[in-house]
Amino acid sequence: MSNNLDELPDSPKMRHKYLTALLWWLLFANMLVAIASPFLLPTIRKNDTPEFVMWVAWPIALLGAIRVACVVVLFRWKKWGFYGYAVATLAEASLNVSSGVEIEKAPLWFIGTAILLWVLQLGRPKSGWSQLG
Repeated sequence: MSNNLDELPDSPKMRHKYLTALLWWLLFANMLVAIASPFLLPTIRKNDTPEFVMWVAWPIALLGAIRVACVVVLFRWKKWGFYGYAVATLAEASLNVSSGVEIEKAPLWFIGTAILLWVLQLGRPKSGWSQLG
């Protein structure tokens, strides 16, 4: 019989320290987005994008709350949390572009999702991604 714990079906799931740190950061950052978006949009409109449509603040806040829920789901080892996070980010990017934000800024909106995917791959063969159910 092998002594390798990775092969045991009941071995506890272990999260890489970078994944844990990133999930906490994403939880905090998206909570800020969900809470602060409606209050910051007037400033954004005044300083960055004058044509930005004000009603977009509420859907962006909602998408921030959805991403918070997806991060919580990732803490609970569910793969659909990543997919939900990515879809919410894509939806927010679409809202931003349709509201007047320059398309050149679009890659910036996906950095968090790309880093999340990368950090989920750390720790092979028992990466975070391989442990998601």
